[in-house]
Amino acid sequence: MNKLKCLIVTHRPMLPDMDGGTKAMYEFAKALHDYGIGVMWATLRNAGNTDLTNHAKDQIFSEISSGPLVPNNSAFRLLLSVISSGQPFNMWKYESKQFEKQLIGIVARGRPDFVICEHLHTAQYGRALKKLYPDIPIILRELNVEYLILQRMALNFQNPIKKMIYAHQAKRLRKYEKMALGWIDQVVAITDTDAALLNRMRPDLLHPVEMLSPTITGPDRVNKTFMEGGVIRLLHFAAMESPANQEGLHWFLDAVLPILRSLNIRFRLSIFGKGMPDWVARYAADDVMVRGFVENVGDAYADADLALVTVQAGSGVRIKILEHAIWGVPIVSTQVGAEGLVDPLESGVSVGDSTEEYAKIISRFANDPARLYEMSKRGRTWVMHHYSETSTARSILSLVNRIKGAGATL
Repeated sequence: MNKLKCLIVTHRPMLPDMDGGTKAMYEFAKALHDYGIGVMWATLRNAGNTDLTNHAKDQIFSEISSGPLVPNNSAFRLLLSVISSGQPFNMWKYESKQFEKQLIGIVARGRPDFVICEHLHTAQYGRALKKLYPDIPIILRELNVEYLILQRMALNFQNPIKKMIYAHQAKRLRKYEKMALGWIDQVVAITDTDAALLNRMRPDLLHPVEMLSPTITGPDRVNKTFMEGGVIRLLHFAAMESPANQEGLHWFLDAVLPILRSLNIRFRLSIFGKGMPDWVARYAADDVMVRGFVENVGDAYADADLALVTVQAGSGVRIKILEHAIWGVPIVSTQVGAEGLVDPLESGVSVGDSTEEYAKIISRFANDPARLYEMSKRGRTWVMHHYSETSTARSILSLVNRIKGAGATL
C-alpha cells in the first residue's frame, strides 16, 4: 500500500514555530507526519524570513515550496486595498497568481490524497485547486473566526480613526469569510464556539463545520521550582507583530501593572516575543524586563512562575495557553484569551477580566506558591490528555474518507 500524501498550504511560514499561529500549523503537520502520512508544504513568504530548508525541524516535510515575498502591513497598502479592492486587506495582500500557478504545478506533479488550507487567508487557493481537481478532498482549517478579531479590536479602540478602519475591514472580512466557507469541501474549526459561529453564518453547507482540536507537544517531563527568593516571575510571551497582542500588552502595562505595584508583592515581569515594537522599551524597569525574541522557548519557561495572556480581542483557542501549560507554567488570562477552553480552570487557567481582578489573581498566586504547583500539574495533565497527535490525524482521515464517499478507506 502506497504512503498517503497531503499538501499543506500556508499563508506564512510555520517555521520557526515561535508564536501561537506558527506552532499551531507546525504541530498539525507533525501530527500527520508522525501518523505515517507524507507531508508536502507550500507557503507564501513574508519578507525577511530565513531559508526554511536549513531549519532543524524541516525533516518532517517531503517537499517545501516557497512562494513570492509578501510585503509587510503598511498604512499605504491598507489605503490602496480600500480604494482598489473589494476584498478585506488581510486577504487581498495574500493574493498571488504566481503562487496559485505554483500550487497547481505541485498538485499535478505530486498528486496528494488531500489538501489542507491553513487559515482563511489560503481559502482562495483551495477554491482554485478545487476547480481543477474536484476529486481531491480540500479542507480549510480555520484557526480563528477572522472577522471577529477585527470586530472586537474595533470595539476596544479609543482612537476614532482606528475604530472606523477596523470596523470597516471587519465588515468586509465577514462577507468574505462567509463566502469562503463554501469554496472547499470541508471546514474545521479548533473550538466548538468557533464551529457553532461559522455554522450560523453558513447553515447551507453540505458538510457543516466541525471542531478539530489543535495539537501541542512539549517536554516529556517538567521539574519546576516556583517563586525562588520569594519573587513571583511573570511571563508575557507572544508574537508582537500581532495588533491584538500589542493592544493586550498595552492594556496590562498601562492599567494592570500600576495596580500590581500597589499590592505590596515582589514580582518580576519578563516580556518575550518576536517583532517587539519599540514602544515596549519605555516600560523597562527594575521589575519589568523587555527580552524580545528567544531562540529556545525552554529558556523563557524555565524562568517563569505565571504566564500572562492579556488579549482583549481574539478567536479560536490561544495556542500559547496550551504551550504555557505543557511547559508546566500556570496561566492568568482575560475572558477573551480563555474563550476557546471548555473549562479554563481545569486547564490550569485563572480568568480575570477587569484590571483589578486580573491584578488580584496574580497577587493571590504570589501569596500562595502551593497553588502554583497545583495549577501547573493540572494544566499540563489536561493539555496532554485533550490535544494528542493521534486523535488529530485520525479525525482528519475520517473527514477525508467522508468527502471521498463510500470508496476505499484511507
